[in-house]
Amino acid sequence: MKRKLLLRLLPALWVFPLAVSQGAEIQPYLEIDFSKEIPSTTSGKVQAGIEIFEKGRSEPVFRKGKEGGMVTFSPTTTVGGGLRILGLEGQSPLSLSEPSDEITVTAWVRMAANPNKGKQTVVGNLGDSEQSGWIFGIYPGGSLFFFWSRPDAAPTIRRTEPLCQEGEWHHVAMTWNNAEERGLAFYVDGQPADSLTGDGRPGSAKGTIPVPSGDAPLCIGAVANGRFPFPGSMRDIKIFDRALTAEEIFKLAQAGSGSE
Repeated sequence: MKRKLLLRLLPALWVFPLAVSQGAEIQPYLEIDFSKEIPSTTSGKVQAGIEIFEKGRSEPVFRKGKEGGMVTFSPTTTVGGGLRILGLEGQSPLSLSEPSDEITVTAWVRMAANPNKGKQTVVGNLGDSEQSGWIFGIYPGGSLFFFWSRPDAAPTIRRTEPLCQEGEWHHVAMTWNNAEERGLAFYVDGQPADSLTGDGRPGSAKGTIPVPSGDAPLCIGAVANGRFPFPGSMRDIKIFDRALTAEEIFKLAQAGSGSE
């Protein structure tokens, strides 16, 4: 079941430029602000429609807390509902398909228990065949991960040590730069986190190989076919069209609030 939300222009107060050093501003490429309700469009440099999708009898729910709104996902099986960004399929930089593409994804997340023990999507655009695209997410044990797949190669994954606790708010971030040899970086609560291979050995990611994602839509809380659902809540989701610096990530984490 799909439910499309009516598209409308967001009021100007929904766009929040963030101050960084020397008075510069960071404007997200895409921003999803749940301070009032599940919005119908993104804000930031690009405005795109947002569609709620339901999978496995699971649909995202908006909740209001003391510090504003959040979206909560409650998957009951290995598939779940999420939010789909409309009209940006295959577009650079979100596709990471061009040699010069860069991206940063940041969000406040609070994990709930997950009996399925699989990957949990924060943001991703993995195709239905799961042979092209990428996912930034969290394992049930609290490790951030970045997974990417290309049609001509085996899937690759990098992760961190377990750093996020169930039931607690954490600011999570990842940056990727196709032009750099060590193009991937992770951050938890504003602090850099070491990158490990899937089996736990130290290892960064080679960012010089583009990640073609075809026409898969950008999704939040699960990928387009409902797989790899995230159990818990999210707020203040921001996507940037460049790899932010460690200082900028720190300032974003300090500026936000993880309390409900």
